[in-house]
Amino acid sequence: ARTPPHPDVLRFSSSVVPIVGCQVYDLKGGVAGREGEPFTAQEPGNLTRVSVSDPFVAPTDPSGRSVYEVSLPVTQTISRLQGGRDATTSDRSMGTVVCRVKNILSEVLTMHRQGLKLTGEVYLVSAKTHLMLTESRFIPHAIGRVKVDTVGLHEALTMRNGVVPYRDYRGVPVIGAFLYLRDYDWVLLAEMDEVEVLAPLMWMRRGLVAILSLISLAVGVAAWQFGHQIAVTNRHLDEARVRAEMAQARQEALLNAMADAVFEIDETSTILLANEAAHRMFGWPSGALVGQKVTVLMPPEERGKHEAGLRRYLETGESRLIGNVVEVTGYRRDGTLVPCELSLAAMTLLDGTRRFVGIQRDITKRKQMEEALRINEERLQLQIDRMPI
Repeated sequence: ARTPPHPDVLRFSSSVVPIVGCQVYDLKGGVAGREGEPFTAQEPGNLTRVSVSDPFVAPTDPSGRSVYEVSLPVTQTISRLQGGRDATTSDRSMGTVVCRVKNILSEVLTMHRQGLKLTGEVYLVSAKTHLMLTESRFIPHAIGRVKVDTVGLHEALTMRNGVVPYRDYRGVPVIGAFLYLRDYDWVLLAEMDEVEVLAPLMWMRRGLVAILSLISLAVGVAAWQFGHQIAVTNRHLDEARVRAEMAQARQEALLNAMADAVFEIDETSTILLANEAAHRMFGWPSGALVGQKVTVLMPPEERGKHEAGLRRYLETGESRLIGNVVEVTGYRRDGTLVPCELSLAAMTLLDGTRRFVGIQRDITKRKQMEEALRINEERLQLQIDRMPI
């Protein structure tokens, strides 16, 4: 005869996780006790450690809901006396407790899509099967059906975390951040279409900050939910470190993907940020422009005008450059000049300090074409003037 389970074995609080049902299996695989809805466990066998399955949709569940199973071994400690004094202890397996839990991971990740613009999404993928474990923003009923075979997934399994551009499971170019959750053998991916990320400068700066904050928030919230649902997984994520690394890597990836030179300077004209295109355009080694005065990129005769214009803006808020696209002359490290098109924006930080972001485009080829066109027009006019009337 089976021994009925102690009531505490099946007493779980539904206020912590949405449990569908729990069942106790004896050593022969038979159900010795049950609470909640009956079900057929995926792995009812004897276990030596806590096991968590990938989320799935049970084929016999008419509701079509997504669930996953948490299996815990049940053991009994036995003590034996030896020689009347020393006692030895051993653990004997008594069975397995399997709880089927409603998959709220999709709800958690979907809840934070509102700020991810039109194309951003955060989702989980099984590292074993490469199948989606949470719902897709673009493909309905994706759990356990849509297979992900992207650069982001493979990079996560080798690099563990990072940010790279690649094509997502739809074949669309995206900028993606990824994190490998070793304890579950899952991969967390956060992606946004590349076209939307690389929007015009005037809103790109604000959008970039919002995207990074929301992605970091989504990663942090998802990790927090995992830790509260499964007590043994509370050590897999250092939220602050991941947020800082993702923010820095994301900004560098986006800026270095741009073909135009991008700068950020402070109120003293010191360069705080310069992408790789800026270093190539002006002939400086990678990283060497940071800490320099922005006037090193201007002809010597123009540097005084820049300093005067900056002082006037800081004192009065008036500027002829900010918000406009103007043609300027750049000054390379070797002393050669380069015609440029400059767009400049200003922003005020929370502490009241000013920052200035500029984009410069090399228009040398355009100027050469304009000059060639002018010469051809002059030649044509000269020929017309020489024609007999």
